[in-house]
Amino acid sequence: MTTAAPLRALMIGSSLELALPVLRILREAGFTIDCIFSRKALLSHPAIERFVWAEDAPSLVTQAALAIRQATYQLVVLTDDKTIRQILLSDLSEEEKLSLLPVATARDFHHLSSKIGLSETLRAHDITTPDFEPVRNPQELASAVRKMGFPLILKGDFSGGGTQTFKLLDEQQLRQLPQPFGFFPAVLQRHIQGTLIAIEAFYQDARLVHFAYAKALRLQHDDEFSPSCVREFSTRAHLDAGLVDELTRLGAALGAHGFANISCIECAADGKRYYFEADMRPTVWADYPRHFGDDPALRIQDHFASGQTLDTLGPRDPTEPVHVTLAYPLRLRLWEVLTNRYACWRVWPDDALTIRILLRRSKHQLLALLNLRAARQWIARRLKRSPRGRTTP
Repeated sequence: MTTAAPLRALMIGSSLELALPVLRILREAGFTIDCIFSRKALLSHPAIERFVWAEDAPSLVTQAALAIRQATYQLVVLTDDKTIRQILLSDLSEEEKLSLLPVATARDFHHLSSKIGLSETLRAHDITTPDFEPVRNPQELASAVRKMGFPLILKGDFSGGGTQTFKLLDEQQLRQLPQPFGFFPAVLQRHIQGTLIAIEAFYQDARLVHFAYAKALRLQHDDEFSPSCVREFSTRAHLDAGLVDELTRLGAALGAHGFANISCIECAADGKRYYFEADMRPTVWADYPRHFGDDPALRIQDHFASGQTLDTLGPRDPTEPVHVTLAYPLRLRLWEVLTNRYACWRVWPDDALTIRILLRRSKHQLLALLNLRAARQWIARRLKRSPRGRTTP
């Protein structure tokens, strides 16, 4: 009787927030984890067997190349867009890049860290995506706007979190763009009216292993282009049966080989899903399906044990809910966390580092609370409205 070789994963990155869900998933999936990271906060993390601190971008690339030469990893996870771009633009050989980047072949490098490259890849593989035009200077932008007509969305080619993204509904909004517009090259996309859908997926060798599907109910800071902070997840068996085929074709088009952050719009006019984002990295929501009985760690473990992939939605369980609303506490306001809004305590990440992230994010809110800023401002406004010289008995 032979025993399976132990699973070993290499995690590389700079985003502490994106690393934490990955560590839980990989640990529960049975991986031993090595980590190359630019944040020392992970130095003593119990899920990590070997930690290497990268003091700068060149060091991160050098240490990553050294790691894959010295050990065999069944899975490499680059946690954030910045790290993917550093590896992609580095002086490593094509073979070394391929062993690190989350795609199956070197041909798939084209869409990494590039919204233009992604749109071109989706169109080339007949994946439904908004009409688009790449623009590299003000002249091309003006020409593309005339060609496409409004409404449009303009995005910097390498951007994330809603930065460098502008809605153009008319000429006035076009004139209101920052001048000079410093985000070229950029992609101009047709604005699709509909429901924003977020899909967390995991692929290996372009085959779909797991996915979760959610409607974005609320965005951070209530900004149209910011990350979501509250989502309504749909349990997989209740989804449209055609979704698995769409995500399978999408994975093949991208050569997807790892975690994927996929976004689409369910168009209000024609009911189609228009895919416009597919970043090959995890998100803070990557392990949320475990809260409604669909733990990605178990799916990933099964894949590495037996090659199991996801080909159907599966049978419906009459006892499971159709929808589950969940919040990400670290993107909520401090008072919402303290009052357990959206029952956010039930999904609080079981990692002590989340407290550090929350305090850092809430620093200004916390300081305002401690020095009673809101109360003092209210009193000042009341005094300002009072007739001069009047005193309160």
